[in-house]
Amino acid sequence: MFWNGTRWIDERAHQATPPPSRRRTRRWFKICAMIGGIVALAVPTMVAGDAFAVRGTQVYGTSGSEQTSLAAYRHQRPAATPTPAPALTPPPAATPTPALALRPTLKLVEVVSGGTAGSGAWTLNAGTNTDSFSGPGPAIGPSSIAAGVAYSMFETGGPASGYTPGGWICTDPTGAPVSLAGQRVTLQAGQNATCTITNTYLAGATPTPAPVATPTPAPVVAGIAVPATIDATGSTDASAALISFVGTVPDGSTIVFKAGGVYRMDSALKFAHRHNLT
Repeated sequence: MFWNGTRWIDERAHQATPPPSRRRTRRWFKICAMIGGIVALAVPTMVAGDAFAVRGTQVYGTSGSEQTSLAAYRHQRPAATPTPAPALTPPPAATPTPALALRPTLKLVEVVSGGTAGSGAWTLNAGTNTDSFSGPGPAIGPSSIAAGVAYSMFETGGPASGYTPGGWICTDPTGAPVSLAGQRVTLQAGQNATCTITNTYLAGATPTPAPVATPTPAPVVAGIAVPATIDATGSTDASAALISFVGTVPDGSTIVFKAGGVYRMDSALKFAHRHNLT
């Protein structure tokens, strides 16, 4: 060991270190191993300054002026037979759920042409023997009805005279006509229709007046009338005159007083020993 002024120097280590040109020695190592049936032959390890090249199956390495080749070879092994992947079973196709059949709907509309009557004066009706709906105009519905069943349409109420109804006209939501059988309409599942009836005012038509009841006259009762000379206004006492008159009426007779007359009697009438006077 010696001090060179800046650090300690190991003289032995310094002398044992070969110059760079000598360090470029070729170092070989061979490793032969059997791994999974493959024989591997290691190639020389190159150091700085070495070069290598591959030509076909030959590997060439150089170190300085020397050159070495190694025959590259491989140990063939049988190709592995691939394990087939298990066949995937496709899931069963889903069975589509059938759409629910929509019940048809029917709407009734009342139209009034002319006159003073309102559309609410009429009641609109539609139905079968087992199903029906109704209501006042101008419109009722849409109401759900049975598919494939004929519904009769009619109106009730309204003025007694002065208007004449037209026939029913039915259309679907697009305005296309819907066929009728008389005044009956039949709709299929999912079908919708609007049926309209028009009541037209008859110009100049005079409503027929209701008949005036003629009072039935009271039956004429046969009898003996009180004389007109007897005061029937109630302004004077008629007791004496009535007593005198009744005395002349035979038994079993009917005395007829003036209708609406008022007879003033300050004294009572006595009917002693008289029979069946009315």
